[in-house]
Amino acid sequence: MTATLAKRGHPREHAPPPSVSCPFISVIVPVLNEARFIRATLEQLLTQEYDPDRFEILVADGRSTDDTRTLIRALQAEHPQLILLDNPGRLSSAGRNVAIRQARGDILVIVDGHCDLGGSRYLRELADAFDRSDAACVGRPQPLDVVHATPLQRAIAAARSSCLGHHPASFIYSSAERFVRPQSVAVAYRREVFETVGLFDENFDACEDVEFNERVERAGLRCFFSPRVQVQYHPRATLRGLFRQMARYGRGRMRLLRKHPATLSLACLVPALFVLGLVAGPLLALASVWLAWAYFAAVATYAFAVMAVSIGLSWQARDVRLLAWLPAVFAAIHGGAGIGFWIELLSGSPPRRRTLQPFPSGAIRMKEPLRSVAAPATGQPILNALTVDVEDYFQVSGFERVVDREQWDRFAPRVVANTERILALLDNAGVRATFFVLGWVAVRHPGLVRAIQNAGHEIGCHSYWHRLIYQQTPAEFREDLCLARDAIQDVTGTPVTAYRAPSFSITRQSLWALDILIEEGFQIDSSIYPTHHDRYGIAGAPAEPHWINRPAGQLWEFPMPIYRCLGYPLPVGGGGYFRLYPYALTRHGLRTVNAAGRPFVFYLHPWEVDPEQPRLPASRLRKFRHYVNLHRTETRLAQLLRDFRLGTLTDVTTMLHGRATTPTWDLAPAA
Repeated sequence: MTATLAKRGHPREHAPPPSVSCPFISVIVPVLNEARFIRATLEQLLTQEYDPDRFEILVADGRSTDDTRTLIRALQAEHPQLILLDNPGRLSSAGRNVAIRQARGDILVIVDGHCDLGGSRYLRELADAFDRSDAACVGRPQPLDVVHATPLQRAIAAARSSCLGHHPASFIYSSAERFVRPQSVAVAYRREVFETVGLFDENFDACEDVEFNERVERAGLRCFFSPRVQVQYHPRATLRGLFRQMARYGRGRMRLLRKHPATLSLACLVPALFVLGLVAGPLLALASVWLAWAYFAAVATYAFAVMAVSIGLSWQARDVRLLAWLPAVFAAIHGGAGIGFWIELLSGSPPRRRTLQPFPSGAIRMKEPLRSVAAPATGQPILNALTVDVEDYFQVSGFERVVDREQWDRFAPRVVANTERILALLDNAGVRATFFVLGWVAVRHPGLVRAIQNAGHEIGCHSYWHRLIYQQTPAEFREDLCLARDAIQDVTGTPVTAYRAPSFSITRQSLWALDILIEEGFQIDSSIYPTHHDRYGIAGAPAEPHWINRPAGQLWEFPMPIYRCLGYPLPVGGGGYFRLYPYALTRHGLRTVNAAGRPFVFYLHPWEVDPEQPRLPASRLRKFRHYVNLHRTETRLAQLLRDFRLGTLTDVTTMLHGRATTPTWDLAPAA
């Protein structure tokens, strides 16, 4: 069996004989007060059709107050591969980590103390799944066991496996063997997975597996799903127990969103919205007849859906007794998950992360937690790039239909005074930035360009005439680019190697511009916005800084930042968005980017700190985009300088280039 973590590939068609592959397996069993089930679970593990010298069982007990420890010690006397460990943290996440540090296996599998393995070939099938797939981890279905169950437990099992009873992205009730996303199903891992992504987060007392598997997914590691390693769980015996279980899941989901905002989806918000509607609906209904009708219609729709599914499940099970329980079961599932979500959301900031103790000799040696190289080992915040597109108010793309470029000299310039206001703000904050200067501005205001340079800032090129690239021919673009570059270099006396297109106009229709930038000696581009817009954007483009491969060579691309809101790539990079959004939304979006270990690039224009600028005639939409909240920009910029660590594009890029590997977007075939 290969020790390399598989990131791609498919299961092999022919598995070797069982004797060929017999990896050492560490079975990790975190428990707390499991006296009712622990003996049966351990006996299933101890009687596996697997060489007893090739597996160990590590039970991490969270200091149970029932007979759990007594039962485990009784079995230890006959089975030397059964090891009892103390888990002072008591949580399942802490118990997993205690056992992982002691594990000797090539494969580590998590088994709960209250599940049914379904037979004596569980470990054999697990090893075979790894061998056939070469995957980094293996996942399994986990249906609820209804043998000898009460009608309520049968109703819970039926509801949880239905379309209304579990997260739609989960594969836990699937039966097809295939590669899947690991979040909801992965339970067994090659040893190297923990060396790659770290341990379980001990801030989680629910969804700790989902959070860990989210990091596995982000690391690009493959998960192979096999029904041959299915386990079954016992349904809760009471509605109260079910409600408390779902409330824990709801809290875990909210905590997961805090740590990994990219996991946000409409499906995970539905229970919270359900509870919010139940609470706020009656109050809104008192305010308006129309709102009252809307509220009662929503309640009726929910009740109809629940009853329809309940009738279908009862019919399918041929048990009319389920129909008496199912509506209450669904209410407990949805209400518990929603209330847990809100409790966690309203409880404030997440708890301080526990510090993991050093690993003892012989245990798995973990790498440092994944972090951007822009985040120094001192714990300093990630360094982000601040950029200023130096152009005047009458030169923006939104006014090109009402202001001809030949008329630019007729307007009283305001770019010098406005840029100086920004320079003063940066000087007070001790921040350096990258200024993308319009060639036209450099020719007419060389003193401004020298002032920017003398203040220690980086100077890049923003074209000469501020024309959208996709409205030019390649020859016209090259001429404009060289004219601007030469004009700026004549003033600064230093090479210009960074570029930003007017209005981010490098789109799928103008990728040829990247080749011209490479041919003309530019090294950094910051012109691609991975979002949707009527004037720019390449939705689906990489959101992190990366190399772009083109026929002409390579270019470093620093795309504008996005914040995924219900799956939509919401732009949060500055400019009009900075003025339109509440500052709290911009800050949250940018912090989300940093929380993912990536730096962002932020931009603004000198005219955006000038609410007194003359008003130009244009459509209502264009005027709104240009003039909205100009009076707020300077104050918000000052706050941004306090909230984030900012520097030049080259500063950030230099740090990113120090990584062992950097992502690459291959656009050579797109030429």
